[in-house]
This record gives sequence, structure tokens and C-alpha cells, in this order.
Amino acid sequence: MSESKPNISLILIKSARPWSLFSALLAYSMGLGVSVYLGNPLNGANAVLGAGSVLLLLVAAYYLFIYFSWFLPGFKLEGETEKPAVISRGLFLNTALACLAGGAVLTTYIYLRTQAGPALWLLLGAGLILAVFYGVPPLRLVYSGYGELVEAILVCNLPAGLAFLLQTGEMHRFIAMLSLPATFLFMATSLTLLLPGYATDLKYERKNLMVRMGWQNGMNLHNVLVLSAYALLAGALIMGLPFNLAIPAMATLLLAVFQIWQVHRITLGGKPNWRWLLLVARALPILMIYLLSVAMWIG
Repeated sequence: MSESKPNISLILIKSARPWSLFSALLAYSMGLGVSVYLGNPLNGANAVLGAGSVLLLLVAAYYLFIYFSWFLPGFKLEGETEKPAVISRGLFLNTALACLAGGAVLTTYIYLRTQAGPALWLLLGAGLILAVFYGVPPLRLVYSGYGELVEAILVCNLPAGLAFLLQTGEMHRFIAMLSLPATFLFMATSLTLLLPGYATDLKYERKNLMVRMGWQNGMNLHNVLVLSAYALLAGALIMGLPFNLAIPAMATLLLAVFQIWQVHRITLGGKPNWRWLLLVARALPILMIYLLSVAMWIG
């Protein structure tokens, strides 16, 4: 019986990291929710255009990373055991360039529609620089020890800030209060997702944050990041964030404690339960962003 050919579309979707794209859309929705909560009417066209810009920027970042990492020792695509022959390296470059071109067109159109001013160019310009140099030499931030932070900013901070900016033409302190805890949780998740491939990353000298710190220090940092996310949310309450907006997200603290317990067991030499460890890791930032977003939308 002949083996079925790998599906190119499915490979492209997996390589775009759907979990990260979904998290970015939730963060974008959270930014829209802040605008609605503060009494601004929703501009649907601007909301759609901004979301498109965010997704195009992230896909370009991930595909550029793949293109420039293709020949690195031991490199493989997301969800694949090896580089499939059915897809070429050049396809990722061409798609990334198409995404960047599409993003430039959308940004220009958004600027002409909204007259958002320098803030729009500053925000998207910073996002573009981070997205390009995430995986492109010579900086290749993904293997600098800062890659996890860069991705967290692109997934959590940039979408929330852009969504609010395109609705109001300005920024608000609620954006930082809500997006920073999500950023910390996303970074913690990134560290957890690096753990199964730690030995391989160490072998091929992929100097991500986990390799640079060592797995035990990396797991300790994970716990600090998770606790810091909830400390930031508590701090936001003290600084004026309405109680009813933060409390639903605080409910995820029980899940966070369970995740910290799982990670602590690993640092003590316990055998990881990979299924639960990775499932909870992915769920935590998504749940927090979702609950913050819903709280904003329903007021």
C-alpha cells in the first residue's frame, strides 16, 4: 500500500504556528475590547484590516525563520520528523515576501483611512524589525536568548496595542496592564515547549533561551514568569484596573499552580507527563487572554 503524499497546505499551516496565530487574534480582540469598554464605537473595517496586518507579519516572521534555518544541522519543520521533499525552501521565502508586501499595502491603506499618524508607523515599524530579525541573520534573535521575548511581544503586545490604536488613534494604560501579564505567560509557555527538544537543541547548539540558561534554570524562570504574570495583574488592580475585569482571568491561577507543580517535579528529577505539561502550557495564556477579552467586551 503506497504512502500518502504530505499535504503542502497542511505543512504550511503547521509551519505558521497556528497556536501562536490564534493567541495573537485573541490579544487583538482584547485590544478591541478595551476600546469598546471605554465607550468608543467599533470600527469594523479598521478591526479587520489591523487583524490582517498582524497575521501577515507573524506568518512572514515564521516563514523567514524557516527559510534561513533550512540548512542548519538537525532543522525540521513544525510537526515533521524531517524536511519533506514535497515542499521547497523557496516557497517559504516567496510566501514570506508576499505576506510582507500584503502587510505593506494594508498598512498604507490603514494610514490613509485612519490618519493614525506617527504612532501607527512606530508600532508597525518596530513590529516589522522584530519580525524580520527574529529568524534572519545576522541577528537571528530566535537563537540569541531573546527570541522567546520577541515572539511574546509580537503575539501579545503588538496585536493588543494595534487594535486599540486603530480604533482610537491613541494608547491607553489598560493595554499595558492587560497585555503584559499575557506576555509573561506566553514566554513561560515558550520555555515549556522548548523542553522536549532541549537535548537536540543542545546538540546542535541552537542557543535559544532554554539552552543559554540550562534546563533547570529555564524551568525555574518558567515558574517566575508564571507567578509574575499574576503579580502584574494584581498590580494592575492596585493601579486602577476595575475589579470585575481582572477577577475572571485570576481564576486561571489554579491551573497556573498545577503547571508550576508539574515543572517543579521535573526539576526534582520526576518523569514529565508530556501530554498534560504541554496542554496546560498552551492553555494558560489563551485562557487568560480570552477571559480578559470577554470581560472587556461584556463590561
